[in-house]
Amino acid sequence: MERRAPRDREARSSRIAARILLLGVSAMLGTGNAPARATELPDTATTEPVAVSSDPEAGSPAASAQAFRFGGAEADKAGDLPEFMRALFFKATVAFGKGDWKTAQEAYLQILEKHPDNALVLTNLATVEHRNGDAAAALTHLDRAVRINPAIPQAWILKGLIHFETDNPTLAVSALTRALHEDPQDPRTHNYLGVVLRDLGWLSGAEKELRRATELDPSYADAHFNLALLFLDKVPPAREMARRHYAKALELGSRPDKLAERRIKGDES
Repeated sequence: MERRAPRDREARSSRIAARILLLGVSAMLGTGNAPARATELPDTATTEPVAVSSDPEAGSPAASAQAFRFGGAEADKAGDLPEFMRALFFKATVAFGKGDWKTAQEAYLQILEKHPDNALVLTNLATVEHRNGDAAAALTHLDRAVRINPAIPQAWILKGLIHFETDNPTLAVSALTRALHEDPQDPRTHNYLGVVLRDLGWLSGAEKELRRATELDPSYADAHFNLALLFLDKVPPAREMARRHYAKALELGSRPDKLAERRIKGDES
């Protein structure tokens, strides 16, 4: 295994740490047990929760009820729910989208009082708890969610990012690897795993994941940026490859990074 002593963590992980709290659990579930994909959102975007189902057993592996969220073509499906539950789903979804985490938290907790085993609601609640700065509560909800339904990639992704954020990179690798088992075509998860492996000093593994992220999504600016940092970590630094990926990241809208630019020029001070 190719390894290198870690550099300053802030410099090495800048394009994952800045977005950990922006992890969105997108409303992409067609059924209560279908796989879903995580979406990394820009700073100005509205986060959407995982779609939740009117079926009390939704979120379990055996669930088959059609998931829904309030909005678009799915809005009329809210009529299948009791009025008080429709109001709670609507309240949670709107609050989640606005970043009103306190209101979203209260609504999700009320839903769970009636449907305590809904893994999708638990995943959304974990996201809210994480945004509120309570990593322990978020992990508790996520652990319960994956016990109920281990096929939800968002739950594993958020577990991985929280473990990374709390200096448990080995657990982060485990969770992100499981997320890729559920959805191997998600470029964001490959990027996250690449950053964590780089943090551990496994450069060859990190390079494989980051390259895969750019193959799946050539316009993924952060993956190009992270590849640039990885090439700078090599011994000796592969500055030309770093320059190319850094330039591509900027072309795709990534913000400039003075430290990376100095290192590309050969200034390691």
